[in-house]
Amino acid sequence: MNDERQTSDHPPAPWHLRGDMYGAVLRIATRHIPAQLLPASHIVGRRRRTRLIVTAWVDYRDGGVLAYRELMVAIITRLRPPIRGTLVKVWVNSPPAMIGGRQLWRIPKELGEFDLAHDGEQFTASLLVNTVPQATYRFRSRRTLPVRWSSGLQVVQAHGTGTRSSLGRITGTIEYGTGTLTVEPGGALAFLRHGTPVTHLAVRDFRMVAGRRTTDRF
Repeated sequence: MNDERQTSDHPPAPWHLRGDMYGAVLRIATRHIPAQLLPASHIVGRRRRTRLIVTAWVDYRDGGVLAYRELMVAIITRLRPPIRGTLVKVWVNSPPAMIGGRQLWRIPKELGEFDLAHDGEQFTASLLVNTVPQATYRFRSRRTLPVRWSSGLQVVQAHGTGTRSSLGRITGTIEYGTGTLTVEPGGALAFLRHGTPVTHLAVRDFRMVAGRRTTDRF
């Protein structure tokens, strides 16, 4: 891809990041997920009839190793800590973030254009890829948990004939609310139109360590 030839400069692992994250948790029938997005069955367990999918819009702010914006779509395979997931679609607006994600953790990051706005209680976002609209999201906070939440994270991605597993941790303030995710019928995320919302939430003022330890298995 041309973007990878432009620069290979990215921070080494682990990445210490901070920011705000907003998104929807969806339940979707496995048959509606495009086959090319489903990693090998030993990663996500294709026999399951439904999958839990998280769509997260992230504003990584100054104070971490990189400041950029991101939309990630992940299949969650374990909810108990460390929360485990496989990222199937990811866009960022930073070439170093894209290349670093690919080279360090085999995350299939692509470049996109973002418009994000948040005023404390309401968050809105949109994504364009090659100037083509892909998705929009609107979130309004209704309830904030009184204590900061913390959890280990495990990202498992296909790597050759095996997997690359990366461990991390996130700490932040959880807010629950209402939200609306809209995806374009002919876009890369059209399959999410088949999903049923489980909840809408935000992780505000988070601190994250990504790629604290990485293991390859073949």
